[in-house]
Parts: sequence; structure tokens; C-alpha cells
Amino acid sequence: MSEQVVTDSRYRILIVDDDDDVRDALLDELELDYDVTAVATGVEALGHLDSERYDAIISDQRMPGMSGVQVLEEASRRDSELVRILLTGFVDDDAHKATMQENAPYKVGKPWHDEVEVTLKRAFEHRNRERSLSGSVTDALALAGVDSEFAAIESPTALAKVLVRRALSLEGVERCAVQMQEEQEDRVLAGTLPSASTEPGRWNVDLPISYDGTIRLLARGMGSVARDIVDYLATRALHWSSEDAATRLAKSASDSPQAREKLSAVTRRATLGTMTVALVHELASMVQGLQGALFELEDFVRDTASKEEDPEVVDTLENAVEVSSRMVALFRAMRTFVRSGDAVHRPCGVGHLVDRAVALCRGNLRSVISLDIGEMPDAEVDVNEALFLQVLVNLLKNAAEASPLGAVVSVRATVDRDRVTFSVLDHGTGVAEDLVNEIFEPFMSTKNDHTASGLGLAISSEIAHEHGGTIRYEATEDGGSKFTVTAPLVHKDRTLSVC
Repeated sequence: MSEQVVTDSRYRILIVDDDDDVRDALLDELELDYDVTAVATGVEALGHLDSERYDAIISDQRMPGMSGVQVLEEASRRDSELVRILLTGFVDDDAHKATMQENAPYKVGKPWHDEVEVTLKRAFEHRNRERSLSGSVTDALALAGVDSEFAAIESPTALAKVLVRRALSLEGVERCAVQMQEEQEDRVLAGTLPSASTEPGRWNVDLPISYDGTIRLLARGMGSVARDIVDYLATRALHWSSEDAATRLAKSASDSPQAREKLSAVTRRATLGTMTVALVHELASMVQGLQGALFELEDFVRDTASKEEDPEVVDTLENAVEVSSRMVALFRAMRTFVRSGDAVHRPCGVGHLVDRAVALCRGNLRSVISLDIGEMPDAEVDVNEALFLQVLVNLLKNAAEASPLGAVVSVRATVDRDRVTFSVLDHGTGVAEDLVNEIFEPFMSTKNDHTASGLGLAISSEIAHEHGGTIRYEATEDGGSKFTVTAPLVHKDRTLSVC
């Protein structure tokens, strides 16, 4: 039968001794400072350890059944952090061997005077220092090299993976994820979303790691230290989002060959961007020159041929003139977009946009695939026509390149509340699962062709977001690809010029 003295928020001590007087003496000595339970046998003691948590166990060595050494060994198996004290008044080989081993229990002789109290106090101090040191080492490992690792990251997806890995390595963090907020559906970039917990001692956090708040770190756990480190990681990630890639890599380049290589790549990309602006200007001028020549050729053909006599020649020339006009408009829109990040929008018919996109890339399509164009809704979207056409053209060309010869590519458009969704579906090989989260990032290409720039989907994504829409990928049941892009619906009561 156990004897127990209970108070709140103090260390809990389990005493094991078959002598009633010894148990009473220890109870009288310790109950003022500790919560004490006393039992007479080792079997009783192990029953208590199986059902309750204790901070220390004090056991006599010589008892019927289990010896004190055996009791403390079993106790250690149940809880390696349990403070163990062996009481003995005899010269005992088993006790001597047990107290000479690694991770041995403390040994106190009988009579003990105040030695039990002193040993308990020192043992708890030692254990707390070990815990503090262990926690400090864990914290240091969790934070070591965070900024250097962040500096080598080039995308929010990569940042999300590092954050989740770092957070889950902390003692006390149970679940963690990074989520990107999008208009139609939030997307998890890494990890597993935590459910909210109302249990005492547990915390939930939802922290922004991008300055617009669209990317967030969500975590659940327990312990103030783990919570503080998660807050710190989120703060460093937020700082990462405010810096450009070159700045981040420059900070770590002096110490890391990999960072120097990445910095060189970023510099080349920045140079490429500068060259692209100049190239767009030059190409626009060249296309305008070509357009002028086409206008003169059109006048000449109209004077020497008729639509009835040479319908194919006239149609082909008219199409060439139309394409050149679209090219000029596209280059002008791209130049405006690159320089200012803004472009003029106006209402455009959904069917008109699809027809124009098909016409602009028909040469790439007709010899490779067949098009299945669904019925277009009688609706208009608020877009910059030249830029948005680039998105549709890019999706159509990608679908054609991904499809086997003679396959069908489907084009659909649907209206849902305040937006129109354009869909392009192919029956190719789809996108590898490990690349799905990266296909809209710059210089990422799934094509084996070394001439592929890896910019098509990245530019399309930027244009879609600039229009207040989204662009998404999903695998089809037969392993193909379905790309969807949305644009704002123009309500019928709006009175603007329509393209």
C-alpha cells in the first residue's frame, strides 16, 4: 500500500523501502519540498512508474523480491532522465558494481542524515544543466547556417522545403507547412498543414514569410523555445523575400563555391534581362519595317490579282499582314510591361482571343496535332490582348510539342462568377511529379531540347498574375497535361471599347 503527500508544481519523488520506519523518516524529511509517494516493494514501484510520471526514485538495496539495483535498472528503462538514488547500509558487491558503471545511480549510505536531500538537490541541478545544454545545442543546430542556406535558395518552393525541414527538426514542433494563398485555392508548397489545437501548453502559429502575406508558415507544437525558433525562422524567411537573388547570393559567395557559381548564373540572367529589353526594341523596329513591306506587297497584289482568281494568294497575304500587326502590338506591349510592369487592358471577346491564338500558331499546329475547340461563351475578359495572347499561344505550342503525332489538343473556355477560365488539354506524357512545383519558375524547362529557354511558362505566369488571374497545371487521368489560365470577366453593363 502506498503512502502519498501531494502538492502542486514540485518534483515528484518515489520512495521504495520495505522498512516502515525508513519510509516514514524519508517522508518526514522530504515532504516539505517535494511531492512524495512511498511504497514497500519493487513491484509496487514499477506499477507506479508505468502509470505516473516521477522525477526521482529512491530505493533500498536489500528488499524481498527485487533488489534496489534491479528496481533502479527497470526504472531507468522506463525513463532515462529519472534521478535514481540507491540506499544501502551494507558492503554489497552488486551495489558496488552498479554504482561504478556508466550512467550509474547515486549511492547514499545508511544512516544518511541530510545526505539524501543534498544528493537530490545536486542531482536535479545536474539534470537541469544537461537539459539546458542539450536544448542550447539543439537550438544552435536549428539556427546555424540559416541565412547561408537561405542565400542559396532561388524560389519560394525551395524556401518552403528548407523552412519545413528546419522547423520539424526542432524538439516540440509537431506539424509544419508553407502555404501559398491564391484566388481560387490555396496551395501547399511543402509539409503537412497542422490542425488547430486548443490543448493546454500547445501553440499554433500562422506567420507571413512574404511581404504581401500570400505565402505563410503554419506550425503546431509545444514549448516556448520551439515557438521562438519558429518565429525566428519566419522572420529570416520574410527578410529573404525582401532581397533580390543577387544580394542574397553575394552575402554567401565569399565562403561558398556553390554560391559563387549561382551568383554568376544570376548575373548572367540579369544581363540577359537587360539585353532582352534592347532586343525587344530592335525586333519591334524590324517587324515594323517588315509590316511596311507587306503593306506595299498587299497593294501590288490587289492591283494585279483578284480574290476570285487567286484566293489563296490573297488570303495568305492578308493573314501575313494581320500577323505582322499582331507582332508589332505584342512587342509594344512587352516593352511597356518590361519597363513599367504595367500594360493597358481593355475588354476582349473570349472567342476572338482563342481564334487569334490559334491563327498565330497555326503553322506550329496543323502538321502535328488536331484541335478540338469547344463552344466559346459569349463573354469578354479585361486583358491586354497582345500579352494575354502570348499566354494562350504558349500553352497551345507546349501542348503540341508534348503530344504524339496526330493527337488531339482540346481548348475550352468557361465562365464562373467574375472570371473566365481558358483550358488547354493534351494527351502527352505530362510533367514529372518532382517538377510540378517548379514549372512556372524562370529557366525551368521539361524539354530535352537544349535550345529551350525555360521562360515560356514563367512569363505566362507573370502575365496571368498581372491580369489578376492565375495559371495552373494538373495531370489528366491518361497521363497528359491540363493547363488553365483565368482572366477577369467583363460585366455586360461596362461600356468600353471592345477588341
